[in-house]
Amino acid sequence: MTQSMPKYLKNFLEVAMEIKLNGYQLVEAAQDFVKKEFGVDLSAAQCIEAWVNIDHYQTEYKLNKNGSLKRNSKGRLVVDEEKSRRILKTFPAHDSMELELFFEPKREDES
Repeated sequence: MTQSMPKYLKNFLEVAMEIKLNGYQLVEAAQDFVKKEFGVDLSAAQCIEAWVNIDHYQTEYKLNKNGSLKRNSKGRLVVDEEKSRRILKTFPAHDSMELELFFEPKREDES
């Protein structure tokens, strides 16, 4: 599969990175951060509750009659303010979440 790929894509696949942390790992990372930055050792606490708050604005775009996305005179997509909405959710961190981070390096031909 990689033999027919362009050279930049082969190099990209070799150095791109994905990191996944579950809720327990996130709490441990937060404890380490607090200890390093503030000198407070939270591991001595009897109980630590960790919650994840999601504050996301779900943007919906206006559609033309044929179903394609509507654009303004500058070529930008037109936001449908009536259908767009803010989503606020709270979850316990330990069992119910996973954080995925994707790191993609710039290609040499990007500025």
